[in-house]
Amino acid sequence: MILDKWKKIGEPEIIAQGYGKKFVKQKFLDHKNQETDFFFLDPGDWTIILAITQDNKVIMTRQYKQGSDDIVDELPAGAVDKSDKNPEETIKRELLEETGYKADEIIPLGFTWENSRNSRCRGYYFLAK
Repeated sequence: MILDKWKKIGEPEIIAQGYGKKFVKQKFLDHKNQETDFFFLDPGDWTIILAITQDNKVIMTRQYKQGSDDIVDELPAGAVDKSDKNPEETIKRELLEETGYKADEIIPLGFTWENSRNSRCRGYYFLAK
């Protein structure tokens, strides 16, 4: 089976934006050669880190999150800031800001697409010792 990329038509249109996120509409010519609108939620690239202390404890954060409308425990994470040179700088800053910990060693583990159909952002994963 041969797969073809859809062709973008025109420029993307921002439908709504705020708090570092955008809702964007883009027209495409799809695999059936039909014009179609597609919508993206673009929160921007983000980072997350599994940080382990010298006594093998996992460092977590506790924060209120609007999506769950609850206070949740989660791994330290954060949006890649435009002032950072790369995602590793972001996660170093986020780890320190959110937990007070500074890692002796940070190991990049790669990235994934958050939701490759409806988002154009990447999540970068790290391990810290």
